[in-house]
Amino acid sequence: MILCSTGGSSDEKKLLVCPSVRSKTILRLPVALRIIAVVVLALCAKSARAQSSTTPAGSDADILEHPRRLLLIDARVLVLERGQPFLKVLSLDGRLLQSTGRRGGGPGEFQAPTALAYNRGRRELVVLDAASRRASVYSYRDTLVFQRTYAVDVAAEDACYMGSRLFVMALEHNRLLHELQPQGQRMVSARHLVELRVEHPLRDYPLFREQAGQGVLFCDNTTQRAVMSSFSANAVHDMDLLGMSNSRSACATSLRWTSLPSKAGD
Repeated sequence: MILCSTGGSSDEKKLLVCPSVRSKTILRLPVALRIIAVVVLALCAKSARAQSSTTPAGSDADILEHPRRLLLIDARVLVLERGQPFLKVLSLDGRLLQSTGRRGGGPGEFQAPTALAYNRGRRELVVLDAASRRASVYSYRDTLVFQRTYAVDVAAEDACYMGSRLFVMALEHNRLLHELQPQGQRMVSARHLVELRVEHPLRDYPLFREQAGQGVLFCDNTTQRAVMSSFSANAVHDMDLLGMSNSRSACATSLRWTSLPSKAGD
C-alpha cells in the first residue's frame, strides 16, 4: 500500500491509500471493489501528475498565468494577473517572492483588476479595479502590505503617477484621461482631460466607445508628459501634463494627435 495526496491548497489536501497492485489482482476482486480500486488508482495518478507540475514559490519555472500589467520597482517585478492571485512579486531572475489578492468584495480583494500605479515618493502601489470601481492601496518595501480601499468615480483601464498626481485612462464624460484625488473614502475625478475625438463610422456604437476607453497610459516624470494609446480609436495622444496644470480639460494646443495606420485586412 502507498499514500498519495489529492493536491489542492494546504487546507484542502487529503490523503488517499493507494493500493500497489497489478491488474491481474484487480480482476480477481468483486465487481464493486474492482470499481473502487480503479477510481482510487486513477485519482492517485492524477495527483502524481499535478504534483509534478506544481510550481513552488522561489522556483524559476513558469509561474505566470495571464499577465495584464507589470511594473519594475527596485529590482523587483510587480505583475498584475487576470486571474487570482492577482498580484505577484518576482525577482529579476524569475523567482516568485510573493503572491496576494483573491477574488471577492472585501479589503484586498478584486473582481477584475485592470491597472497598477506606483507612487515612488510614498512607496505605495495602487491597484485599480474597473469592474468594482475600487482602488486598493498597498505599501511596498520588500513585500506588498494592504493598507486601504477607496471607491473610484471612473472605471480605470490603466494608470500612472506623475510625481504625486494620479492619472487614469477611462472613458467618462466623453473624456479619456482623468486626474484622481482622494477625498475621504473616495477617489474623485478632479479633472477630466482629453476629449474623445474619433472619425470612424462606428464611433457612436456602445461597443466601440467602450473599447476606445481601453488601452495603455504611460507617464514620463522627467519630461512631465504622458502618452496614451486607445485600442479602437486608432490614435496616440501625446500630452504635456505640465501645460495642462491650470486647465480642467485638454485644449488643442496641449494635445498632439497622431493617427496610426491600420494593418491590411483590419
